[in-house]
Amino acid sequence: MTWRVYLDLEIRIRGDSDVGSGRSVAANGDAMNEAELPTPVEEGRYHTYVGHVIPWYVRVAWIVFWICSAAYVLRYLFPALQRELGSPP
Repeated sequence: MTWRVYLDLEIRIRGDSDVGSGRSVAANGDAMNEAELPTPVEEGRYHTYVGHVIPWYVRVAWIVFWICSAAYVLRYLFPALQRELGSPP
């Protein structure tokens, strides 16, 4: 569906003259003249990670990953390689 078809459908469904004009219409029908964006201070309120130190839970995740990778190689890959190299197809 192209944007023009979508726009025509939107105008027919909503019946708003604001569709396509660049203005947003709120759920209650009030036109919003200005975007309700947070300020940079409000935006950065929960971004507190500063520095180059890797968090402990990321280190634990990597350690678990490498242990599982080694277990996979020992359990499945080496025996399959031995069979394949011992008697090629």
